[in-house]
Amino acid sequence: MKKYKRVVITLGIFLGLLVTMIVSGALYANYLFDSTLDQMVVTQPIQKEEASISQAVIEKEEETSVTNIAVFGLDRNGDGSNGRSDAMKVLSLDTKNKTAKVTSLQRDTLIYIPGEIQDFDKLNHAYAYGGAKLAMQTINHNFDLDLTRYVTFDFDAIEKIIDTLGGIELEIKDYELSHANGYIQSAQNKLTQSGLQHVNGAQAMGYMRIRYADSDYVRMERQTNVMKAIFKKLKEISYTQLLSLLNEVLPFIETNLTKDEIISLGMEALKVDLSQIEQYQVPQNGYSDINHSVSYKGYSPLYVLNSYETVVKQLHEGIYGESDYKVSATILNLESEIYQKFGSTN
Repeated sequence: MKKYKRVVITLGIFLGLLVTMIVSGALYANYLFDSTLDQMVVTQPIQKEEASISQAVIEKEEETSVTNIAVFGLDRNGDGSNGRSDAMKVLSLDTKNKTAKVTSLQRDTLIYIPGEIQDFDKLNHAYAYGGAKLAMQTINHNFDLDLTRYVTFDFDAIEKIIDTLGGIELEIKDYELSHANGYIQSAQNKLTQSGLQHVNGAQAMGYMRIRYADSDYVRMERQTNVMKAIFKKLKEISYTQLLSLLNEVLPFIETNLTKDEIISLGMEALKVDLSQIEQYQVPQNGYSDINHSVSYKGYSPLYVLNSYETVVKQLHEGIYGESDYKVSATILNLESEIYQKFGSTN
């Protein structure tokens, strides 16, 4: 298995911001921390019994020191996504080994959605059908995971972050210029040149939303480029600026993490170098791990993987360092049903 590529990633930026605030604002924690967090939308906890987690996975995960948190990015206003999760990540915090990892899930992967849907579909459609709860159930069902905690942010939060920081530096390629401008509504914000340049929030969002210029994997790289630039600026701001930033951004955040969990996880994350979070993607090798694409229920493309069993094994090796993971019967049956219904070129 390829070694995780170490990059700065801040779709886990939510936790990173909270950790930074704990460090720099410890004297104000009792009052300012609580009152700031009150701006988030907080939903009810989800029990393992209702999250489509197999008993075998529950028993295994209870033995580890890894906490998995689903991170969903919604782009409601920019491209008509109608609540589909444009970005789907699993943030894994290992308190024993003091590491953090982010796994990106390919949104067009053909999977099975449990619950009320009970049908095959695109992975990112689960959020549109049933919010974070169904999205976590779907990821658990298809990847043998144990997700019950989540953070959802609207992509508009990223635009707010960038503007509050006074802009960021981005390298815009020649072929990306016209595509990015297609997502920028205001004429005065249109990008006028390619190359390394200072951009505002609207311009950065136009860059991140580029959808048809290349591939979805390059699109994920653009998201990472923006996050790296944000994190670089975050290191330079004062505590006062950080509070202002949080006040702007937290109304765009929804989570079922309690304040106590946020503080506890934040304290654990202090032991991790958040500027060097390990990143992984599923499927691991991009398009070479895709068997073929299909159309289903009027949607296209849906990517059938070469081996769902292999993907789940690689995922568990990446998150838990477990090289001999044996997938559940659910995964094996699911893989068989997918190939019977949609075919395989293997």
